[in-house]
Amino acid sequence: ESRPVVPFRLGGRTRPTERGFNRLVFDLPNPLEGEVQLRIGDRRVEPLQVESSGDSVVIDLPEQVRGDSIEVNLPLRLLADAAAFDAWVSSTTQPDIRQGIQPEDIGALTVFVPEIAQEGHLIRALEVSSAMITPNGDGINDRLRLRLLVVKTTAQPKVAIYDLSGALVASTEQVDQTHYVWDGRDESGLLLPPGIYILDAKVETDTATERRQRIIHVVY
Repeated sequence: ESRPVVPFRLGGRTRPTERGFNRLVFDLPNPLEGEVQLRIGDRRVEPLQVESSGDSVVIDLPEQVRGDSIEVNLPLRLLADAAAFDAWVSSTTQPDIRQGIQPEDIGALTVFVPEIAQEGHLIRALEVSSAMITPNGDGINDRLRLRLLVVKTTAQPKVAIYDLSGALVASTEQVDQTHYVWDGRDESGLLLPPGIYILDAKVETDTATERRQRIIHVVY
């Protein structure tokens, strides 16, 4: 049975900050099915722009938010009684610098929007589709897919594959801002032999370097 479209209300408050934000980014469990409604403080406002791509939604606000409360109504058709999704704030002038929205309490609909900070982790998430890749051409697990979320910097991440001796053996292909794929081939286009490899994601700035690693098994 199809579930009805319901307005999901997301309310929150922000810390007073000179920088502020004017963009909201959501990775939703399902696409939007209607118009987004916004309130900043006690005022109803119209979004400057709403862009949807699959389950990702970017909402540009008509003004910079620096210390007001903000409420967003998202028309969603939820396929389960509970749903989790990621959300971030950013600025249209620095869209690659994003800060995650954090819930005040587990399960709460009220969230806390922190200031876009200068300190802390640069890599917020590194997720891989599988710890094993079998690039034998049967269409099953032929490609490794990964999601890398970097915040607080516009520096380009480096995502590569190394063998256990530490030698670089392959590069990944960047699909979009946060997603990468690897087809099991080395730099010359040849399939790597079976074995254990290291997936290495690294972000370097003028003041810090952060990396995350995962063990990847190549099997035939």
